[in-house]
Amino acid sequence: MVKKSVNKSEVIREYFKSNPQAGPTEIARAVSDQGYAVSPAHVNQALKGLRKKRTKGRGRPAGSKNKATATLATPNKAMSQLSMAADFCKACGGVDVAIELLNSLKQIASKL
Repeated sequence: MVKKSVNKSEVIREYFKSNPQAGPTEIARAVSDQGYAVSPAHVNQALKGLRKKRTKGRGRPAGSKNKATATLATPNKAMSQLSMAADFCKACGGVDVAIELLNSLKQIASKL
């Protein structure tokens, strides 16, 4: 009489499909109870293609147009900040006076 060969990996995959939350050790025990000699390492190998693969890697994808931007993200924002700085300098009476005032403010803030 010819003995029918059984694909152990197929038995493992079928058990995993019916019990997707089961770990390798639990699957190995269940399949071994059915009469097949299987180790947890064999289960991992058999399920390698079925498990969910990691979809996102580290960093941006190769060839991505998304580049790191400077703190002044848009030209409009940079121009408005320059305009505000110019108005501040005019109100203080010049750039040197504005720098002195900002240094004084920095010293006061560091003591608080």
